[in-house]
Amino acid sequence: MLISKKWLEDFLVLPKKIKSEDIGHDLTMKTVEVEKINNLAHSLQKVVVGVITKVEKHSNADTLKVCQVDAGKNYGQLQIVCGGMNLKENMKVALALVGAKVHWHGQDELFELAKVKLRGEESNGMICASDELGLEEMFPKQDEKEIMDLSYLDAKEGVLLSSALGLDDTIFDIDNKSMTHRSDLWGHYGIARELSAFYNIKLKPLNPKKISVGKNTKLTVEIKDSELCPRYLGLVVNNIKIEPSPDWMQKRLMAVGVRPINNVVDVTNYVMHEIGQPMHAFDAREILTKVGTDKNKKIVVQRAKDGETFKALDGKEYKLKLTDLVIADSQRTIALAGIMGGENSEIKNDTNTIIFESANFDAKTIRKTSTRLGLRTDSSTRFEKSLDRESAELAMRRAVELLQKISPDVKVASVLVDVYKKKLKANAIKLGEFDIAKKIGFNIPKIEIIRSLKSFGFTVAIKGKDLAVVPPSWRSERDIVSKEDVIEEVVRLYGYDKIPSSLPCLPIVVSRKNQSRTIERLLKNCLSMEFGYSEAHNYSFVAPGMIEKMGESTEKYIELDNPIAKDRPYIRRSLLTNLLENAEYNLHRFESIKLFEVGKVYILEEDGVLAEKGSKKHLPAQVVNLGVVLSQKNNVNPFFAMSEAIELALNKVGVLNIDFVYNTKSANLLHSGRGALVVSNGIELGFVGELNPIVQDKIGIPYRIAVCELSVANILKCVTEKSEYTPLSHFPSVERDIAFVVDKKIQHKDILKMINNFHELIESCELFDIYQSDKIGEDKKSMAYHIVYRSSSKTLEAKVVDDIHTKVLDSLKNNFSADIRE
Repeated sequence: MLISKKWLEDFLVLPKKIKSEDIGHDLTMKTVEVEKINNLAHSLQKVVVGVITKVEKHSNADTLKVCQVDAGKNYGQLQIVCGGMNLKENMKVALALVGAKVHWHGQDELFELAKVKLRGEESNGMICASDELGLEEMFPKQDEKEIMDLSYLDAKEGVLLSSALGLDDTIFDIDNKSMTHRSDLWGHYGIARELSAFYNIKLKPLNPKKISVGKNTKLTVEIKDSELCPRYLGLVVNNIKIEPSPDWMQKRLMAVGVRPINNVVDVTNYVMHEIGQPMHAFDAREILTKVGTDKNKKIVVQRAKDGETFKALDGKEYKLKLTDLVIADSQRTIALAGIMGGENSEIKNDTNTIIFESANFDAKTIRKTSTRLGLRTDSSTRFEKSLDRESAELAMRRAVELLQKISPDVKVASVLVDVYKKKLKANAIKLGEFDIAKKIGFNIPKIEIIRSLKSFGFTVAIKGKDLAVVPPSWRSERDIVSKEDVIEEVVRLYGYDKIPSSLPCLPIVVSRKNQSRTIERLLKNCLSMEFGYSEAHNYSFVAPGMIEKMGESTEKYIELDNPIAKDRPYIRRSLLTNLLENAEYNLHRFESIKLFEVGKVYILEEDGVLAEKGSKKHLPAQVVNLGVVLSQKNNVNPFFAMSEAIELALNKVGVLNIDFVYNTKSANLLHSGRGALVVSNGIELGFVGELNPIVQDKIGIPYRIAVCELSVANILKCVTEKSEYTPLSHFPSVERDIAFVVDKKIQHKDILKMINNFHELIESCELFDIYQSDKIGEDKKSMAYHIVYRSSSKTLEAKVVDDIHTKVLDSLKNNFSADIRE
């Protein structure tokens, strides 16, 4: 938001010793964040208003024109070569003289102008576009080569542009995010009130004269839901003549980034930037009535009809819902409450009677409608902050006062209608004698506390040793609700930077370890460091096309009403949806991919968490999962590589009793014969397997790919051992490979368990091959294992290893009827 120093000075007399930089610093330290301070006149030195007296084509360039420009008596007639497309004689322009600094064609760097020849023609300066002077927000360009047309300005040639535009001012650029909770600061008067408290100077009251009573037109207002509209004021004003607002008003609006339109619209914008209360003006001729004369007007504040369409002032048509709040006449919607007026009631050049609106709307309703429709306006930005209900009348009085000031013939044509169904009464907040000291660590004198609060408009009553504090109306809506809020007001005026530093006196408590995060970190480290997987971070949103390719229906997915990306309106139920999309993209560029992701998935089922007591709607279960994908061009058995990595990763976190059980649950997603459930101690952790070839083809993945998805919560349930540090052995290992033929029904997990538990010198055992062929038997399979022997206390002798290895072979023969292959 832009704040004009000149405008602030309408309400208080700032001491000369207080510089603009001091104001910016104090506002930042005590109230809001001032991002920058712009001295507009300084940036527009040597830029004047010029009048084009002659325009000719350039003899050597089709896109250039040679202009004669009257720059006033101090500079005379100057020849300027310019490429603007909208140049014409008698047009007032922004003329940058030789020595002026401009943003050449809108570039960031400033460029100092000099007298030059362009294609043989002398040019003594530059006729500027708005972006070349940093005024693009004030004068948005309709075309790339559009020059600023200042013909509407009442300014003589040669006058400094900063003076002509009212930009001989200092503008404070305030970060909107720093005052989202302070609805009272969205106008100049609110900022002036803060400065008055900072510097202990008198704030001039903003007390517009009362509105006279008109009798020409009868206006009635009906509010159908006072929760959505606590207050609505309406007033008919006639004898209107639509014309430009006076120079002083236009300059002030332009200084804060508002483009002047006409006297009526400019008044509503002026009031909004002065008080912070948005207003609207309807063409009274367009307010339709069912019965009676044209002098009977009725405004209705109501919910929109579900599915109705509304054409707003921006020319766009919007489809409304029952949750939207609208302003209507007796037959149709004429405005989207608090956001934008309708095209059917806009002010036209021949409008002679208007209806002023000043109201208070429910913040949440305005926010929801504005967000859903993607329609953000200065008005909606303010209403969604919960405005002061009392400011609605103040704004109406100020608007009438201003309109009659700039257009003296204007008359009030009706009674001021004020429907105020739900007044807000602020409750007193008790502030104990030591409450502030408990929060900030030292005492502030009571007299200083009272002075601080009163300077911000609070009412303070002394109740024994305590204080009863009542916030003003402009802070009562949802801002000041607890004693902590009151303490903050005292401390920020005192100065956060003045609080003495002291060490906190707190009991030392051992922090509680988040076991889930520990598990996640260990899984990530194992997969990335030991197996070379890369971690992916995907958005939680998925495309309907990808859901269908996975063989699922979108019915079980949560659909967003207002998605960030329109092509991804659903929230993921599985990490694999996006990981497989990553795999498809990368495998067309590389020959292998190893990816994993740890993140939340959102499951909307009947066993979800109830949104509210008695409600049939459910919130989605938010589950943290581990998703993994692996594909390599030359790897014909990615399932085994994936299983090995998953098993080792689970072992690392303390899940030891792992079984891979034949999987029938994920038949659509996984290959029918190459998938397994991952189970530990009877708890299902997830699944691992090779992707179904049909799904693989639909997605467009060129190579066989293994996938895995596990529940981190279930992994945590199966952690049976605490991690203990075991030093690495300094002694060499001895490695042996064995291959044998067994029946097909014998499972790898049983063989692995037997070998690993056979002897303490067996460090690890790994399956590296499975082979099936008619040569070894129809119901047989060949399995090959790699066994590592190591001692932590000595170097193993070959004879010791051979003896143990022989016993392993004998055990395989006895337990599994294995036929050892030589």
